[in-house]
Amino acid sequence: MCRCCGSLPGASASRRPIPSCCSRQRAKSGKERTVPLLYVDWEAGFGVIGTRFGSQQHPGWYHNLSKNPEAVVEIKGKRYECTAREIDGDERVEIWKAASQMYEGYDANAPRAKRKIPVLVLMPKAGNVS
Repeated sequence: MCRCCGSLPGASASRRPIPSCCSRQRAKSGKERTVPLLYVDWEAGFGVIGTRFGSQQHPGWYHNLSKNPEAVVEIKGKRYECTAREIDGDERVEIWKAASQMYEGYDANAPRAKRKIPVLVLMPKAGNVS
């Protein structure tokens, strides 16, 4: 299960609070973990980017969502049952651009990664908001 939180306390990017998404059930251990992630609103869902601060390995949450794309996202007190999908092409470029306008670290970290950085969209399922 993926849990997305409100904002990271005391953090800001472009003078805006940094929203955060949190991880899901671990693919190997089955334990639930919470990992803050930035997200951008995208269409009816949430775009997330797996830079892992320029690491040459994908982040753990990416592996978890790849294995089981079902997630529960919580943002500003609302919970959304979502399905994650990795995106490519023009949609990937547009989400990257929107995210890098919010946080310039994406562009700074990308060259160090030496890998294709995954971009995913978490799409809420119809009628599953609580």
